[in-house]
Amino acid sequence: MHYIAHNSFVSAGWLHVQYIGNSSNLTINPGGLTLPGSESSQSNTTTAEITYGLYLPRTGHHLALQFQLTPPFNFNFEAKQSANSSSQKIGTFRSFPPDFTVVFRPWVDTRIRPYIGVGATYLNTYDTTITDPTYKALGAKLKLSEPVAFIGQVGADVNLWSRLYLNLDFRYVGFADVKSKLSIPGLGETISSTNHWKAALYTMGIGWRF
Repeated sequence: MHYIAHNSFVSAGWLHVQYIGNSSNLTINPGGLTLPGSESSQSNTTTAEITYGLYLPRTGHHLALQFQLTPPFNFNFEAKQSANSSSQKIGTFRSFPPDFTVVFRPWVDTRIRPYIGVGATYLNTYDTTITDPTYKALGAKLKLSEPVAFIGQVGADVNLWSRLYLNLDFRYVGFADVKSKLSIPGLGETISSTNHWKAALYTMGIGWRF
């Protein structure tokens, strides 16, 4: 506990998730019919967040492990049938992805302390719900795969007073494929796609070094 008390930090603030990915065309089975210009996507969201960090021993506070936790995200699952059509909300799903990164700070005694980091997150999903009235009446169900995604991170801590600081953070999350399958028993069909998942995560918070 002595090490943790003198070598840890925590911040709390707001996180905005901006989805920037794309997907393969929608494929209807049986038959393997591909719809040109079609795709699946998801909505953006903003939520509260807490980041906990622990400096690694014998690194002079230059290296740290960081864990970012949030309440479960609520997303819309959307699709469009052609390049000229607008996105249609098919349903909703929830996600609770813990983010883990290793962070390097080149300067640890200055008022502004920039950093870079790399890490990973688990894109888990649950509580998938069909909300489109037509698909709902046909008994449709949505299934999403749950891959691990890569995180690239840049940010800075700005000292405000004593151990109090302002945290500004940007994370790119990507290099993960989420496979979606919409099963429609009423039509005896499935609609599937592979979503090349990418997101920009913006965080601003207030922190304290212990």
